[in-house]
Amino acid sequence: MHRPYDRGVIDPGRLLLGVESTTAATEPPGGCAGSNSPSYRPQNWKQYAVSLLLFNTVMFAFGFVVLTLQPLLPLNPDGKNMLGPTTIFTRPCRFLTNTNLQHYAGEQHLSYFSQLAVIL
Repeated sequence: MHRPYDRGVIDPGRLLLGVESTTAATEPPGGCAGSNSPSYRPQNWKQYAVSLLLFNTVMFAFGFVVLTLQPLLPLNPDGKNMLGPTTIFTRPCRFLTNTNLQHYAGEQHLSYFSQLAVIL
């Protein structure tokens, strides 16, 4: 590590040479690390769009169900009641799109289970 500093010029190619040689041997032929499946193929944009929409739909439905059933689910020692229908709809939407309401505090309206399952 001292050699680049001795010359006064840092060559990024030489610094990363060791990192590239160790990761190149572990990557699958497709180039994506972490896929050990022999039938792995990268997604095209249409497959990615479908998987993105499907995942977001499932997560929205899960959040909607958890918030609707909040009074019946465990970890509700304060006896929090069901939220209003518009609040139940906007909570999963806002967390899926990563938007935030500044006037909203989850600990005032949500049970512990709802906070753990939907918000976290």
